[in-house]
Amino acid sequence: MAGIDTLLRGSTAAIALFIASAGGSGAQDRPTANLYGMTGLIDMPSGEMQPDGELNFTLSRSGATTRTTLAFQIAPRLQGSFRYTGTRGLGIGGFAPTATYYDRSFDLRYQVLTEGLYWPAVTVGLQDFAGTGNFAAEYIAATKTFGSRVKVTGGLGWGRLGSYNSIGSPLGVRPAAKTATGGNFNANQWFRGPAAPFGGIEWQVNDRLGLKVEYSSDAYTLEQTQGVINRRSPLNFGAEYQIAEGIRLGAYYMYGSELGITAQIALNPKKRAAKGIYGPAGIPIQTRPDRRSNPDDWSPDWVQQADAAQTLRDNLARQLATDDLVLESLSLSSTQAELRVRNPRYDAGPQAIGRAARALAATMPASVEIFDIVPVVNGIPAAKIRLRRSDLESLEHAPDNANALRARAQVLDAGRLPRNALMGEQLYPKFSWSIRPYTRFSFFDPAAPLRADAGLRFTGSYDLARGVVLSGSVTAKVAGNLDQYNKASNSVLPHVRTDGYLYDRTDIGLENLTLAWYSRPGPNLYGRVTAGYLERMYGGVSGELLWKPVDSRLALGVEVNYVKQ
Repeated sequence: MAGIDTLLRGSTAAIALFIASAGGSGAQDRPTANLYGMTGLIDMPSGEMQPDGELNFTLSRSGATTRTTLAFQIAPRLQGSFRYTGTRGLGIGGFAPTATYYDRSFDLRYQVLTEGLYWPAVTVGLQDFAGTGNFAAEYIAATKTFGSRVKVTGGLGWGRLGSYNSIGSPLGVRPAAKTATGGNFNANQWFRGPAAPFGGIEWQVNDRLGLKVEYSSDAYTLEQTQGVINRRSPLNFGAEYQIAEGIRLGAYYMYGSELGITAQIALNPKKRAAKGIYGPAGIPIQTRPDRRSNPDDWSPDWVQQADAAQTLRDNLARQLATDDLVLESLSLSSTQAELRVRNPRYDAGPQAIGRAARALAATMPASVEIFDIVPVVNGIPAAKIRLRRSDLESLEHAPDNANALRARAQVLDAGRLPRNALMGEQLYPKFSWSIRPYTRFSFFDPAAPLRADAGLRFTGSYDLARGVVLSGSVTAKVAGNLDQYNKASNSVLPHVRTDGYLYDRTDIGLENLTLAWYSRPGPNLYGRVTAGYLERMYGGVSGELLWKPVDSRLALGVEVNYVKQ
């Protein structure tokens, strides 16, 4: 559920500590996608793989065919996709010749050999391996990079990719597909029947512009029979332009008769789309006076003053407020300060920690050397980041200071709230709210492959006490056509999401309304219990327990839910 996920993001963000601001980056050096939405040239595949965890959305149009593909790099060597293809004028499967024929398909590809100094990357792939068979193909593709800008691909294809200028059937005759409606794997067809070579060259002219030329082994037999395409040549030509990080546009001249275009969007959880908050930099690290020349400034006697801790807390709270951070608690000794801080602004947790460290350096007496910073999420503490103040001072202007400081930082369990902690003022109860636009989509209905609603989402959260949160959201539709879907299901199976269209028939709808309790049952443990209207369609009770050691990439969790529609 969102609560523990948010907490985990805060904890792991702290582990990835950056005190200095992150710099911008140029275009992502990632392999390009073909018109099928998989890693490749124009129509043909290549032997490359996308970065691990990459999520690609591709929309392409070539002649009368439109392909919408969602591809995911499941593992470093394994990529999969789901595709929705619409071809106007393909009069098969009960579709009129003047209608658009829609087809769903799945792909899988596995890289058996990664590229080395003397050998290419080699990938084996299945295209439309569980669909109707209209776009089914198998292939072996190899790609070698020459220099930093030229890639050469060659391969051998079967099925559709073996339909033009084949070299024979090295693995035997290809049997007919078992069904014309999809759903079967037809594994007995794989790598059987005529095989044909394909290949191409990709030249990355500069960081943004790329040119492609390929020799295609797809004869487009079905489309030519139906008069959808007039294939005059096996050569395809294309130009692609990287307009921004993860966004690529392409234009193509295909088969001597068709024009094509594509838009590709790539996302990766390992590559942040935004580099935190843009705006004024944090205040500089305040360097302490020289200890030998100013021994009185380093005296720990300030701890004996009755109101010293409260004054320091108030000064620190005001400094944190300039960066929209909230002081939850502050505990002090003559050499150490522990700050528990709430971050309602920065989506990059390390950025908030960096601002908090700078605030401590600006307000704490010179004798305080150790800074412990604990992010507080939903009222409970995440991991504790321990920094030495002298490291902050010495690395302020050092090259690559973020990584240098991370190497010296310690990540510890937050533990219990210190007994001498001074709490922040007016923390609970606290109400927050927001209004923002929303969109909701429905895909792959044969009568309308894409439906959508757009409107406003009203979100509110009321922190009743530490770790106790009442929250909810309401949507108000402004425009859309999701309510036009009216195909009730007659399935005898439980309707888990089948009745979702019923919830689209109201212009104003309650999305969720819950009461949640977040807790720390023990070291490295995080807990949540939530009751109410948990999500659209379902209400009930949900519980979750997460074991997350500090400074570790490993976490294990269990979640139990009882819900009713």
